[in-house]
Amino acid sequence: MVNLTFDYAGRTIVVTGAARGVGRAIAERFRQAGGTVFCVDADEEAVTDTAKEIGATGVAADISDSETVEALLDRVVADTGRVDFAAQPGVGGHVDDAAP
Repeated sequence: MVNLTFDYAGRTIVVTGAARGVGRAIAERFRQAGGTVFCVDADEEAVTDTAKEIGATGVAADISDSETVEALLDRVVADTGRVDFAAQPGVGGHVDDAAP
């Protein structure tokens, strides 16, 4: 098996659903690879704990609201000057939410 390593030093990554599960695992890997990571989740307490544990920035936000997402990205760009990658594991919706 090949052992791949990645260098994300100088890169900014936004990970939604990052308080636990797959989102947290993705955020951890990007931090291990040197990236500046913004962990985003609706669960403020959990995302704050996760961010502290992995050395990231925690942001409590409801990403189903477009104005909230815009404000989030504005904050990330203001803090780091860039967004290089966004990971949205587990983001889904309902058929009822789709426009006809």
